[in-house]
Amino acid sequence: MRRARAEGTMVTQRGAHDELLQVDDLVCVLRRRPVRRVSLRVGRVGGAPQSALGALSSVVLTAPAGMREFELRRFVRTNRSWIDRCLAEERRRDIAVPQLDWSEEQIAWAKARLAELVPALIASWTRRLDLPRPTWTPRLMRTRWGSCTPATRRIRFSLELARYDDAFVEYVVVHELVHLRVHNHGAEFQAMMSAALPAWRRLRAALGHPRADMLAPGGRECRAQEPA
Repeated sequence: MRRARAEGTMVTQRGAHDELLQVDDLVCVLRRRPVRRVSLRVGRVGGAPQSALGALSSVVLTAPAGMREFELRRFVRTNRSWIDRCLAEERRRDIAVPQLDWSEEQIAWAKARLAELVPALIASWTRRLDLPRPTWTPRLMRTRWGSCTPATRRIRFSLELARYDDAFVEYVVVHELVHLRVHNHGAEFQAMMSAALPAWRRLRAALGHPRADMLAPGGRECRAQEPA
């Protein structure tokens, strides 16, 4: 799938002095301030509620009030490689993994379940998404369901994911595979996810607030140990 390009700007009111500025497939928070030079940072916008645009708003551009939009777009494009690297580091911030302690038996069970599910999902979805097949490993991950390194095509999946129904495993697999092509959570990422898994937002939201009825049959028996 080719990356969509959106010349010009998409401007949406965010606050008294903030706007959303779209540059190609990237949406930035534009803050007009009484400053002399434009500056750029990547990180969650403090105090901003999550919304349909929440995943698009972690690139913050602070610019002089009179700076023209074509200059702002040029500045963002010049720094796009750096932006993508930063987004790749912070893009897993949207869902939290429960803090669990695992026994050796539980680790073995989780690895076996992921080994049963993940290879077939990767084989199926790389064909459907026209992506090269990555390598993958299961890991104890305290804050993420999965992560990927696009440069090496390596994906890591949390052992905790093994406890959940197949649909949630599939969502995380597809999420990480799409990141091999799109290194942020911008418009192209969301379009690819929606085309592949129309229910992906519901699955993501559910993983943000895990419940017992989301567990796979074996996941109920594979419970975390209480911390000593």
